[in-house]
Amino acid sequence: MKRLTALLLAGLVVRVALWTFVDGAPPVIVDAVDYDALARGLIERGSYSDVGGNLISMRPPLYPWLVSVVYRAAGVGNYAAVYGVQIVLSLMTTCIVYRLGRLAYDESIGLAAAALFCFYPSFLAYDNLLLTEVLATFLLTSATLAAAIAVRASSMSLLGLAGVLYGLAALTRSAALMLIPFLAVWLVAFWPGRRAAALAAAVLLVVSFVGTIGPWAYRNTQLQGTLTLIDVMGGRNAMMGNYEHTPLERSWATISVAEGKQSWIHVLRERRPEAFSGRLSQGQVDKLAMREALSYMARHPAQTTQRTSVKIFNFWQLEREIVAGLKQGIWGEVPKIAVVVAALVICGYYAACLFSAIFGAILAPPRWPALQSLFLISIAVPWGAHSLIFAHSRYHLPLVPLLAIYAAAAMTRRDSLISARRSLGFAAATLACVVLACGWIREFLVVDIGHFNA
Repeated sequence: MKRLTALLLAGLVVRVALWTFVDGAPPVIVDAVDYDALARGLIERGSYSDVGGNLISMRPPLYPWLVSVVYRAAGVGNYAAVYGVQIVLSLMTTCIVYRLGRLAYDESIGLAAAALFCFYPSFLAYDNLLLTEVLATFLLTSATLAAAIAVRASSMSLLGLAGVLYGLAALTRSAALMLIPFLAVWLVAFWPGRRAAALAAAVLLVVSFVGTIGPWAYRNTQLQGTLTLIDVMGGRNAMMGNYEHTPLERSWATISVAEGKQSWIHVLRERRPEAFSGRLSQGQVDKLAMREALSYMARHPAQTTQRTSVKIFNFWQLEREIVAGLKQGIWGEVPKIAVVVAALVICGYYAACLFSAIFGAILAPPRWPALQSLFLISIAVPWGAHSLIFAHSRYHLPLVPLLAIYAAAAMTRRDSLISARRSLGFAAATLACVVLACGWIREFLVVDIGHFNA
């Protein structure tokens, strides 16, 4: 416990230093500006609405609500206070990573995993951005720990808590919705005792999850005139990632095509003019966009396969968002040499952590099969889902705590991993790392240089 306390104090010192440097910089990223506006609307109008006062369902509600709570306490627009709260959440996540690593392995690996997460460069930066990453990561990691302990202890109360936490995570990042069916199957497979108890556990998880998102889902469904659980982004995102104007490289760049004949909404109106004969809500448009995306994917299987293969790598791209932010001056003027050093540290730390995590997951998994399965489901489901839509590297950040645990296992047990260098598992892990590295090199040679020349 003393070593964990020392780690947290060191993490706090680093975060406070960065917090002081940032000095409450206002949001400039589009998503951050939206969250700020929603939080202000909650205070000024008491509702999730646009600047005109119209009720909307464009974003998940929990993060804007949290920001509004901070604004009420510390003053509207007090971004430094929001960043301070996120620092606390980040340090709490470090404690959860420690507990989860200790549950999966032992004390030393738990502490190593906590250290890897505590000083993870990208998260140190995201603490000082008005974005959902810090809150979503805290909730998802907490939910994973609650679910794991619930199965080990056959605790229905902890399982109910896990369902609530997964629900709160979905109210922060709607992609968490997709985990629940897979987790229900996981519970049926691994819950101790008779099959009836396992089925009851799966039902409890689903019920507690639905109970958490239910009020917001009811509000959205009434507002949009169609079933809308969290937000109205799923269909439009799916279409932007899967229609004739989606670029093969960096499919998320379609977001910038907001107007003109190549925009997703223009194409949708042309393709389904009968649907737009009357007035449609945001939710109804979103449903149309989802159907069009699925239809396009079915009509173009070869293109969809090609795009998906690229997105699979995009999800695990090098973390360059913070470097781009430094270059753009979102935290003020930064010397060029500092940007270069930041790029080397961020990308190098991420690559070392990911490569080690691959070896850890394959060659040094948790001895408890249920926990290994839970970890893999928690990684594979968002990876697969985003690979079908558009897979920005920012979307893998909530998985970093699990990567840190696997990486810590590999680093702590490196001697046993080296002794297994002639095994099939070692060959598979090496191949996966080589393929990833080739993907990064391809991204640099094919996309980055072309973008620079353009």
